[in-house]
Amino acid sequence: MHESRSESDRQPTEWAAARLEVYSRTVVGNLKKWRDCSLRTHSLGKLKLPTGKVVACDPFVDPDKAVEFDAVVPIGTYPITLVIARKPSGDERIAFAAITFRDATVSKWKWAAPAGWVPRSDQKGVPYEYGVDAGTGAFFDVSGCRLFKSYSFNHPLCQRLLKAKDANYKPTRDWALVMLDEASGLNAAEFSSGDGDGAYSSYWGFDEQGNVACLVTDFLMIEVE
Repeated sequence: MHESRSESDRQPTEWAAARLEVYSRTVVGNLKKWRDCSLRTHSLGKLKLPTGKVVACDPFVDPDKAVEFDAVVPIGTYPITLVIARKPSGDERIAFAAITFRDATVSKWKWAAPAGWVPRSDQKGVPYEYGVDAGTGAFFDVSGCRLFKSYSFNHPLCQRLLKAKDANYKPTRDWALVMLDEASGLNAAEFSSGDGDGAYSSYWGFDEQGNVACLVTDFLMIEVE
């Protein structure tokens, strides 16, 4: 995927750009500490994208409203990385969740938006955010999201997901990479969302040639003011 004209006005805010710089310094530059927080990365596994259309959402709340972003990446299987911030109290939070599409330095960020999304006239330049009411964010291929949201909460798949998250549980964070369909290998990456409920934006990272390098969801845990 290359940067398009429709993305030319999607510059992150000053504070978002500063947080994304911390993300880059942690993942690429091995930054270990930011202010009073220690930082580390966790490799969650690989997400299969058979359509190249990515969905970021809270999978447990109004999944019917979750739609894919309007950019398409090359079909493939890509690594998921979490950046975990640990406070002096020992409290751990997921600060960023990312999909890496190529090993390249990010030279430009643009916020991501769903296909067909049009901001209100008073929200021009305001990044798209997805709402979280169950303390969970996720990455899906659009085909996986459609499959997941066809199930009820009591479906065995949903219960398996909750058990997988519990296996990585601490009081302030958890995560899981869950198989949605054994035959196709379709899966989903799910993780706790920073401090919990709220609204969170995702950003495409582009290399110097305009190729997409990554997609990062910012859970607003990094203080930059």
